[in-house]
Amino acid sequence: MEGRFLFWWNLCAVVFGSVEQLKQRIYTVDDTGEWRGKADAHIPMLDMDVVRGGGWNARMWTTHQKTDSHYIGKHWVEDGDGHLIHEKDFSPTDDNILNQEKNQTSLFMVPKGTKEPLTTYAWCTVHGTWAHTWEGVQLSHFEEDVKFDENGNEIQEPEDEGAPLKKPHEVPVHDKVSAEDLKHLKDEVFTVEAPGRWRGKSGLHVPNMDLHAVEGGGHIAELLTEHGKDDTHFITKHWIEDGAGAILGVVNFDESAQDPNVIANELKRQVSQIHVPKGAKVPLTTYANCNVHGTWAHTWSGVDLDGFSGSDEL
Repeated sequence: MEGRFLFWWNLCAVVFGSVEQLKQRIYTVDDTGEWRGKADAHIPMLDMDVVRGGGWNARMWTTHQKTDSHYIGKHWVEDGDGHLIHEKDFSPTDDNILNQEKNQTSLFMVPKGTKEPLTTYAWCTVHGTWAHTWEGVQLSHFEEDVKFDENGNEIQEPEDEGAPLKKPHEVPVHDKVSAEDLKHLKDEVFTVEAPGRWRGKSGLHVPNMDLHAVEGGGHIAELLTEHGKDDTHFITKHWIEDGAGAILGVVNFDESAQDPNVIANELKRQVSQIHVPKGAKVPLTTYANCNVHGTWAHTWSGVDLDGFSGSDEL
């Protein structure tokens, strides 16, 4: 994940109790306990931007309602050693722009040298404490990825030495599919922010993306969903559309145990590769279709294909 944000705001720790007290029972996307279907509004999301000289400006957010008796009361973040690096309390009477209906946001600093992985926590007055551990956020590589010239401007490089450009012969080739061919799958599209009747299902369905630059221009996009698979319930397709609505590629999956289109063919993990040609319009939107829970998407508004040299994960 090539960082962006993190969110949270203030109340009284004496009222809410210590962080350790709030960690006696922790819910996650994979373990929702008695609160099945509640993960989307409670799991705290994370984004980060590297800071010149070291460290990161971070943003954490939840998308929870706010009433006098039911609201997010606290955000906090711990590093890989369990050290508390950020803590913020919220009040239902706080009208700060960072504490609103369905948008609670915390801004904080992740110091240089912080141990990974980061874990974000959110405590709800009704549904308890929820957390997510960001295994894919490699804090050690952010400083190496960003360089500045003598004027303090970021130097854009095609690719760092640890991630060589893909060769043209490595570009995946798929049958051409038109937007009209997939129109029937887009009658209703679900997202992290709008899961509709499938609350709590976004973590299994929304496709993540990692981009790899190709020698001579363009990129290979690797899409990932972490969804179970049996004869009656599985991911049927991954595809990408660019900002002009062009279908860049479609990968089809089936219910078989040895699906040849799945690169990492494991239970709860579907991985596909699609070519993003030079000149593709931004933003890219990744799609995944489930034969039970429909089509899910994410639009990658922060990805600049002209200057892109890394990854941007959900």
